[in-house]
Amino acid sequence: MQLFHTSNRLSATFDDTNLVSAAGLVPALALAVKTGLGELVDARLSVPGYF
Repeated sequence: MQLFHTSNRLSATFDDTNLVSAAGLVPALALAVKTGLGELVDARLSVPGYF
């Protein structure tokens, strides 16, 4: 059985030139920084081969 996770047709169109497709990341990343998520991840997780 093979699974394919790619789409043959993918497009996004914005009718406002001031819209940013990744704008929702800004508040989420700000919250992560404010709550110390980066430090928690550094203390609890490790990635083999990553320095």
